[in-house]
This record gives sequence, C-alpha cells and structure tokens, in this order.
Amino acid sequence: MARTWKDKTALSVIVLLAMGGAVVCALVLAAHVGGWTASGEGTSFVLKLCGESPAPGGVCADIINSRFGSFDVYLGERRFLFPTSLFGLAYFLAIGFLFAFAIRPPLTDRWIRWPLLGLVTTGLCASLVLVGVMAFSLDAWCRLCVIAHGCSASIFVATVWLLRRTVPASERGGTQSVSVVGLQRRLVLCGLAGSLAVSAAVWLYFDASSEARRQWRKVKGYAGTIAELQQDPQFVLREYFASPVVDVPGLPDQAESDALPDLLLYTDLSSSACKCFDEQWTQHYSEYFEDGIRVRYGHLSEGDADVTPALLALAAAKLQGGDEASSRMRGLLFDNWADGATLDFEALALAAGLDGGRLLKDIDDGAARKVALAELELAHRLGVDAAPAAFFNGRRVPDLCMKSPVFWREIARIWRDEQATESSYAAAIPTPSEEQ
Repeated sequence: MARTWKDKTALSVIVLLAMGGAVVCALVLAAHVGGWTASGEGTSFVLKLCGESPAPGGVCADIINSRFGSFDVYLGERRFLFPTSLFGLAYFLAIGFLFAFAIRPPLTDRWIRWPLLGLVTTGLCASLVLVGVMAFSLDAWCRLCVIAHGCSASIFVATVWLLRRTVPASERGGTQSVSVVGLQRRLVLCGLAGSLAVSAAVWLYFDASSEARRQWRKVKGYAGTIAELQQDPQFVLREYFASPVVDVPGLPDQAESDALPDLLLYTDLSSSACKCFDEQWTQHYSEYFEDGIRVRYGHLSEGDADVTPALLALAAAKLQGGDEASSRMRGLLFDNWADGATLDFEALALAAGLDGGRLLKDIDDGAARKVALAELELAHRLGVDAAPAAFFNGRRVPDLCMKSPVFWREIARIWRDEQATESSYAAAIPTPSEEQ
C-alpha cells in the first residue's frame, strides 16, 4: 500500500503536535524549577498564556505544588521529585521521534500497531486523569497544561485515524510489512532509548537545580536574619561588649584626654574579602570617627603558608618607617596584587616614599623575617586564624559586626559622647529591664 498525501499530512501533524507538547512540558518543568517569573510590563507571552505567574497563590503554583504536580520517592532521608511534566516531556519526545524517523505508513505490521496504539492510549488516559484532577480536585486551570493535554488527545485521534486506514498484514495473508523491518525496528528502540536518556538528563538537571534552590532558600533565610541583626544597634553593641578585653600590645592609655580609639585590623593580602572590607573601612566606616582613630595593621600568611614575600615587604617597610610606612606599602600591595612572589618590591618601596635598596636589604638579611614572624605569633596568641579580623580598644569585634555600618556608627558615637571610658561603654548599653 502506497502512502498518500493524507497519510503524510497526518504524520506531519503528529510530529508537530509532539513537538508542541514537548515544548509546553518543558516550560511547565522550567516553572517547577523557577526558571521563569513575571517581570511587570515585560511579562512573557508564556506567562500571559498561563494566566498568572508561578508565584505563591498563582494558578501554575497551585498545580505545580499540589500532590499531583510531582511524584515523591524517598531513599533514606533523601527525597527525589519526579515532576508530572517530566513524564509528559518523555512521552512527547518518544512520540515525536517515532513518527519523525522510525514509523512510516502504511502501518500494517502487528508488531508496531498494538504497541503504538497502547502508547498513545496511555498518553490519552493520563491526560484525562490530570484534566479531571484540575477540574474536580484542584479547581484550577493551567492553560499550558490544557494545551499539553490537547496535544496528547489530538495525537491519539490522528494515530487511530492512521491505523484505521491500513489493514494488518495478518489479515492480508502476509506476516509483516515491508515498511517496518530490520533498521526501522532498531530505530524504534533507539528512539525510545534516546527519549528516556534525554528525559533522564533533564531530570538530573531538575533534581540538582531543585536541591540547589532548597539550599539557597535556607542560606537566603539565614542571610536575611543576619542582615536584620546587623541593623539592630543594641544587638551589635551587646555582641561587641560580650567579647573580653585581651592584652593587645601597643594599646594606648584610654584614660588620657587626648587618646584616640585604637583599631588593630588583621588582613590577608591574597583575600578578596579583606580587600573589600579595607575599601569599606576607608570609604565609609572610618568617617564615623570624626575626631580620628588610630589604625594599626596585622597580617596573616596566605592559607597555611610560611612568611610570604609580601609579608616580608610589609615588615621591612615597618622597620624603615613604622606603622605609617607599613600602611602605605599595604595599600600598594592591595592595589597591585596578582601574585606576591612576582611583585617588584623595590619599585613599590619607592612609590611608598621608602628606600628601596634598604627594604631589599632588610628582607635579605632576615631582619624583616623576624618582624613578620613576631606579628604572626601575636595573631596566633590573640586567636586570629582568619581574616579580616579586628580588635577595637582591646576587644575582638565579632564577625557579624565587622560589616555592619550600624556597629561602627554606634561605637564611634559612644566613644565621642562618653569620652571612651570602659565604664561609660557599659553604661551606654541598656539592660533588658531598662528596655522594657
């Protein structure tokens, strides 16, 4: 039996319907992962078609988040989600491949007629069940889902029409059709296997994305809580004053009337977090101390490394010009950092207003190394094992307070208004009973 234009048209229609159904299922799956959302006036055509954005309370969300939106499988404490739309994607991919590459009318071979009829019937039954769920259980209609189910029903009708146009080989006295043999059967199996492989890959991506989003939601929740705490003046000050006063060498006598607040700041020149904090301190936090602040710097080695060349350069600068020279060298190292071992320290010393030859000499003869080791030993004694870290007037600044503008503003206010005595510090923090 030769193929007619009607057979070819029906075949093309089925392929197009399968492609459309696969695209719709992929969009619903993307909504399940959170891959597209409404964006005001720029809301996509897909979202307009869906009716409402996949946000809490929306039609898509009602269906996706219902017990019919996915099938849950537990292996121990790990939950695996298999979205319903994923099964639809696998179904439409299989149908599209079969009719595009592996199946050619006339469909006279019983080997292909009954499995094909069973496949499209299963798809139709699944669509009817899910439409019934939307109508009677969820009372919510997702237009994308309706389109997918419409494609499934149309594929069933077109396939049955094709099957009815041909007579099985057994009824014609033959045993098989010349149109579905050898290579065609192998293509059928390859098509089904390929569809399953693609669906499995999509599910692996979905599962990884869903797990990442679950973890991100947890982290985001913690981050939001931390951000709120960092904006609470009473909380950040209590955190700071809960830290004990430690013996920090070089701490000025705070009883003197002209004493400035003291900040010992530990940094790691290879750390982007330290560079970020350094910029925040220079551009914002230091401005709260209108009457001035004494800033000293300590440095940590990169990771677990020994004294690095950059630390030796800083120590040599300190030997030559004290904390001020070391601070200038530190700024140049931050600005030019790529790899501390390849920097031209002599040129940097000249840029910092130092004697480059002496700086290299102090590095070579071991004098700078002694200073650097002493600084690292002090950091170890103070319990500093990561940077950035800070000590304000002998108290360790908690990590939560380090990047809180509110903390630096309030601690500067206390210093300015209460004349920087320990007793006035404590008095400035109200007790819980006073707050009530």
